[in-house]
Amino acid sequence: MLSLLTAVAHADEAARVRAVVEPLIVTLMSQSSIPGMAVAVTARGHAYAPNFGVAARKPVGP
Repeated sequence: MLSLLTAVAHADEAARVRAVVEPLIVTLMSQSSIPGMAVAVTARGHAYAPNFGVAARKPVGP
């Protein structure tokens, strides 16, 4: 049960980190014409790495 509570707390913290980071990253991406970005944030000893946007503007085919 404790591991479930820890997982829920970690997910909640990840959601709070994303809520703070996302508006900043989306604005930066828009202003700088960046199609996608990965960001790493450390909070309270845990690393969070949300991704935003796309890897490429044009699809890469065979």
